[in-house]
Amino acid sequence: MLTIHKLSYAVLAIVLTAGTISILSHKDHTSGIQQSERQSNSQKNDEDARKHFPVAEFNEEGPSETRKHEGFKDKQKRHNGLGLVAQNPSANAGGGVFIPEGQFNFPPLPVSQAAVIVVGQVLLAEAHLSQDKSNVFSEFTVRVSNVFKSDVSLAGTDIVIERLGGYVKYPDGRKLLYRVGTGNMPRVGGRYLFFLKASPQLDLSILTAYELGPDGVTPLDPSAQFEEFRGKDEAAILAALEKALITNQH
Repeated sequence: MLTIHKLSYAVLAIVLTAGTISILSHKDHTSGIQQSERQSNSQKNDEDARKHFPVAEFNEEGPSETRKHEGFKDKQKRHNGLGLVAQNPSANAGGGVFIPEGQFNFPPLPVSQAAVIVVGQVLLAEAHLSQDKSNVFSEFTVRVSNVFKSDVSLAGTDIVIERLGGYVKYPDGRKLLYRVGTGNMPRVGGRYLFFLKASPQLDLSILTAYELGPDGVTPLDPSAQFEEFRGKDEAAILAALEKALITNQH
């Protein structure tokens, strides 16, 4: 009987070991599939995001008739010197990226970092080169519907906001993308909750934003803290914003 028991224990150990190996193998396989899916989704999201970067002509003469506004040449000069855009890109060049330190090092609702917080619809998008052609910046005309933070009255007005980056189309026909970190661009027609920062010259630039669509909230930028609001309805993020603004006042 003792021999039978020993044999039974040995068989049981083999079965348990095989089962453990099978479970671990299944977990590894499942984990590999999930990681592959995440990478595929991330790549697709990035490809979709690239479609919304405006295009600047390398030899542009100036802003279009609809975008001519006072001080535009001064704004171009303010963007000089970054060195993001190649003047004579090599044949195999693929654009460029400037990676700032702590690009999204702020909370999901950056109420204290933003000078202006509004909801508005993007009407127009254009990209322009700096005066020295070393930088490209994108401008967006936004029709403001709701104002949550601002020192001036903006409701019902059209404002121009900007973000560094954009495509540059060279005389040889190549179109290269230059961007800052992983920051994306809002799409024309989209309705967004914008968090904007202001320069001393009162240029308004995008800190971050959330698109408010029929399928819920979609973060503009791919950073972990913004995922908190993905898929939630508009009322939820606006309620959280109101609460954050009140907390920030104390």
